[in-house]
Amino acid sequence: MNQELKTLFAILSQFIKAINCDKAIFDFSYDGEVYYKNKMRCGGEYINIPIEITPYLENYLENLPDFRGDSSNGSEYHGYEMIFEPKNMRVVTYGQYTEYDTESGGSSSMKIPKEVLSQFQELISDGYTQPFYVDFSGGGDSGYIDDSGSDYENKNFTLTPAMDNLGYQVLSNFGGWEINEGSQGQIVFNIEEKEVTCDLTWNVENTETEEIDIWNINR
Repeated sequence: MNQELKTLFAILSQFIKAINCDKAIFDFSYDGEVYYKNKMRCGGEYINIPIEITPYLENYLENLPDFRGDSSNGSEYHGYEMIFEPKNMRVVTYGQYTEYDTESGGSSSMKIPKEVLSQFQELISDGYTQPFYVDFSGGGDSGYIDDSGSDYENKNFTLTPAMDNLGYQVLSNFGGWEINEGSQGQIVFNIEEKEVTCDLTWNVENTETEEIDIWNINR
């Protein structure tokens, strides 16, 4: 960090203390540009600052060794966050990256109508064993139920239009299963209970941060 930026942070520290703010946060895009020129985030609000500091912050970030690097999980950084703490005159820079996870979406059930029951009964007469399983997947504004499934003995079968329609009916109880990060799961046709059940798992996209630089201005 050059002497000019040190001086700017020293001036900024007095302003931050005067407005009773514990720390100033600066947000950057993936290419190192400050989102809000000469503004800092404090307590969830963006506040105009009295000095021209944006170009110096961008230059400082651009010259960090890990700028435009990869996170510890191999993802590219999609943004950066710089936090200035005037109490100890410390600047900490974080890289922001995406991490994917899943969480349970629960289950939904409904009765199997007679038409579909009779179609599964035909499969059982042909040697299939209930219950029957069908996978589904959704994401990015589209989703689908597999054209084929399997019985209890892992023997494959092809869904009829009525079976497929019933699958989408039970899925409709999960609003948004096919959009954004989407979901996946399994539809179970229990012929003995005359019930179809959908077990769903949501895909979750989280923004995580990791420290890529720390600098104590007074040292």
